[in-house]
Amino acid sequence: EESINEFLNSTAPVTQDITTSADAYTVSVRGTGSITLSDTATGTATEGSPLTVTALVGTLTCTVAGTLSFAQVEKSSFASSPIVTAGAPVIRSTDVPILTDMSWFDPVMGTLYVKGTPFVFVSDQRIVSINNTATNDYTLMFSSLRGRIQTINSGGINGSSLNANTLLPNTTFKLAGAYQQNDIQESSNGVLGVPDASADLPIAIAPTQLRLGSRPGGSFPFNGHVSVFAYANVRKDNAFLQSLTTL
Repeated sequence: EESINEFLNSTAPVTQDITTSADAYTVSVRGTGSITLSDTATGTATEGSPLTVTALVGTLTCTVAGTLSFAQVEKSSFASSPIVTAGAPVIRSTDVPILTDMSWFDPVMGTLYVKGTPFVFVSDQRIVSINNTATNDYTLMFSSLRGRIQTINSGGINGSSLNANTLLPNTTFKLAGAYQQNDIQESSNGVLGVPDASADLPIAIAPTQLRLGSRPGGSFPFNGHVSVFAYANVRKDNAFLQSLTTL
């Protein structure tokens, strides 16, 4: 999602005040120091341990201690990637890494894998989308809190393997999906999803991009962190998928 860093001069942090509303704020830092909050919220953030608080309306004092190389205060329930500021807050659009060199991808068969942590669940979230910017798509996703691999051919869902197990927010997941013609298989946290033996893959139009965290147009964004993405240009067997995704 879009985010704003309200901490000024973020690469040279010094103690400062920030005007807050009655919302969730997350403080994250880098370096060998900390930021301690007072007034409209309390707590301390250190590197690797961001702090999320529900602030009151008023002035939040952010006290810097030690040697920090970066500081960020976002009106959000989780920390996003660094947003560099100077003398004013800076808004950054949704984080969506995009790769356009698709020479490595085989639309006929393959296996996708991700490891990450979701922060907020909604009905559908695209974690990995390999597509032609329009109607053809190979995607790993959450669907109603469950893992799924889905293929879309000319705008219609033609292949889908959905897991029966629900996943939890703020908890690490491992999700894999394998595909070939008439063979779609998902696995989440060591449990296989329901297979699809009648998939017609979108192989006629080659994908032109990989998107992490959304589908073309930016819809169905993933709210969380992806720590690992991997791909193999073979359809790995089901036992391998289960082993790969076991926590």
